[in-house]
Amino acid sequence: MGSINPESVSGELGETLPPNNIHAISVSLPTWEATIGWASRDPAVIGRMQTGYPRFFIHQLIDELAGKIVKRHQEDHDSYRPDISNRVLHGMIFPSAYYAGKCEEFLKRKNTSEAQKDQIKTLNLGLASLKTKDCFATKQVDWVNLELHAVIFPPGLFAIAKSFWQHTGSGISSRYAEFYLKHIDSVLVRCSSTCERCKVKKVENLAGEHESSQITSNNLPSVEEDSHCKDILRQRLANLHPRPSEITESEDVFIYPTGMCAFINLATSILEMGSGHPCEFVCYGFLYVDTFKVLEKVLGIKTTLYGHASASELDDLEYSLRKNRPVTAIVVEVPQNPLLGSPDLCRIKRLADEFNFIVIVDDTVGTPVNVNVLLFADVIITSLSKMFSGACDVMGGAITINPKSLFASRLRNALSSNYVDTYFPLDAAIMELNSRDFVQRVIKASKNAELICDLLRSHESTCVQKVYYPKGSSTQKLYDRFRKPDGGYAYLLSVTFKRPAQAIVFFNALDVAKGPSLGTNFTLACPYTLFAHYNEKEWATEYGVQEHLVRISVGLEDPEILKYKVNVALKAAEQAAD
Repeated sequence: MGSINPESVSGELGETLPPNNIHAISVSLPTWEATIGWASRDPAVIGRMQTGYPRFFIHQLIDELAGKIVKRHQEDHDSYRPDISNRVLHGMIFPSAYYAGKCEEFLKRKNTSEAQKDQIKTLNLGLASLKTKDCFATKQVDWVNLELHAVIFPPGLFAIAKSFWQHTGSGISSRYAEFYLKHIDSVLVRCSSTCERCKVKKVENLAGEHESSQITSNNLPSVEEDSHCKDILRQRLANLHPRPSEITESEDVFIYPTGMCAFINLATSILEMGSGHPCEFVCYGFLYVDTFKVLEKVLGIKTTLYGHASASELDDLEYSLRKNRPVTAIVVEVPQNPLLGSPDLCRIKRLADEFNFIVIVDDTVGTPVNVNVLLFADVIITSLSKMFSGACDVMGGAITINPKSLFASRLRNALSSNYVDTYFPLDAAIMELNSRDFVQRVIKASKNAELICDLLRSHESTCVQKVYYPKGSSTQKLYDRFRKPDGGYAYLLSVTFKRPAQAIVFFNALDVAKGPSLGTNFTLACPYTLFAHYNEKEWATEYGVQEHLVRISVGLEDPEILKYKVNVALKAAEQAAD
């Protein structure tokens, strides 16, 4: 759980955020110049990174585990096939055969040569497990429930494999890798059936002959404890929405290792539901960068972006629908990241009811504490890694089905038929602990964000060009339609300045944590466009996302301390030279 008045957090270049936490999911990039170095892959900056946001950065523990797996596999197979001796391979590790298979398919269809395809294989791994006689017998780990699957491939395909890892969020977590490394002497490796050698030698052991190894752990929840922990998370999410008795946690809330993993499972399930016509998704508003990319690049779904979230774009959509345009689903954020505008959910819902498409709402920034979007959505997607956790040290995602939706039964059946629980027990336990005071933290952070918004707007006559925040925006009336009676206006805001130099000076002078992610208990700032759209800045600008936009995820610190720090940065910005 997070303190309601934590100390400010900051860090040197490349240090973990939070500091000294090996499972941290953000990294310190304390200056504008450091962020450019990160985005441009400057070796002087990249070389100092201790960690990074998990979908964009292969954690050192995961990299170490992959290296050990590939090394042992290659040693055995190079002795069997001398023609590939001294070849270097890479590996990506997944928690289920399904994701590993999808990764292997993705690699093989990306203009991969036949020679490269021959080197792509999936290793199926697990922990040897027997009944024990020690005091930890109740916490016995069954490798079937903690399986791993390593996709190995030649180094020339690393960038493609990395894009799959990033866009799907389906890789293992750092805690998952840490647990396997602690028990590395008991890892069993089973090759895919395509491997001729392993058709003969079915089981290899990563650290030698340990077929009768016994695995025990006093820190891993038992199967019963793990199930109970995830039930608590599902019920906690269900209770955040109106009339929680209508949401059955076992049927209508699905938990995943990451938010993007939840989204790709939802999109895949909608595809499999079928609609009798070609599938097309609509992204309404300038959504999070990977939402659009995962639909088109990974799933191959025709996707149309209405990036301004304007009334005229809804007019265009409605006109095309009346001309029999076959839209399957529309995706919106409430409010949008990073421009914090709000969509016209009432009109979107009316169109969806008339033309029979699914409304997907991402409430990660608004949170169900502040907004009630279930009345307008068929299904809600949430990144639990953000404010639901708040501690910035664990990933998670969730899908919540509206039980009143006309699609509820079909969505529930499709998601259930595909569901594989790959959420690592220790991650689930940490998420459950972190989220116990979620409601109180959202209220506190939202109030702080309003104060900072007002402070920034008070400087519009000097250095501030525009503050992006639901309250006081041109779309506030839309936000207020689904804001709860006691709800706030979210914990996130963005700001632009009259001159680029002022944005840079403000950011560098702002004494808060700086790095990727949002929804942290501590205030976290970043030059958003450099992180998300460094190689497409002009395209992002077309949708109002300016190159020198500063995004601030406001935390739980004492409001007077926060206002002081922002005032210091504003004063520096006002004095900035061209």
